[in-house]
Amino acid sequence: MIWAPGRNKAQSLVVSALYELGKAALIEREAVLAGGLPGADKNATLAQLRVDPSRYLTVSVDAVLLAMAERGLIPVVEGLSPLEAADLAHAEAQFIGKRLALRALADGRNVIFDISQASPPSVQSWYAAPLRAGYTVTWVFTKIDAEESVRHSSTARRGQEANRADRGYGGRYIPPEAIRALAYTAPASPLPPGGTGATAGQRKVPAVRRPT
Repeated sequence: MIWAPGRNKAQSLVVSALYELGKAALIEREAVLAGGLPGADKNATLAQLRVDPSRYLTVSVDAVLLAMAERGLIPVVEGLSPLEAADLAHAEAQFIGKRLALRALADGRNVIFDISQASPPSVQSWYAAPLRAGYTVTWVFTKIDAEESVRHSSTARRGQEANRADRGYGGRYIPPEAIRALAYTAPASPLPPGGTGATAGQRKVPAVRRPT
């Protein structure tokens, strides 16, 4: 995808800002693909696996969208807060997230990929990049009840109300029917057909390292 020079510069500023936030990540070439529905307690799952998020740079589309909102990079839609209109910038946020990820991988920093794991091609692309960079890669998926996830998503309404009071950038609301559809679909696996995995509150692929 080709962006106008000014837009490319704005994206670079977002990448630099998010990379600065994660610059304490250790250089150990470890990556974690962490998925789950809205409201899933991914940190609890990571803690069970003895993964300390402070040792990682986290790549999250939601964090990218917030950084874009702070810089006025989400299209303005009358009557909507920036994050209510986030779907209009979602593809660009994914692009920026991948730029951030590639910068971290080039430096060998540990990375947590906070992704939905709804689309097999998308998950496999996130998985392939660190694997090609010689990383140890772990895949986890945190389960949550569909209705609990719907209730969590409804809290976005409070963010929208705060925005209308000139506080914050609103909330990204996900329709209940979309969450319920995802809840009854198995999370997309980064593995090729026939790959191994296990389900016990989360799904984990044993650490895989690219042959040297």
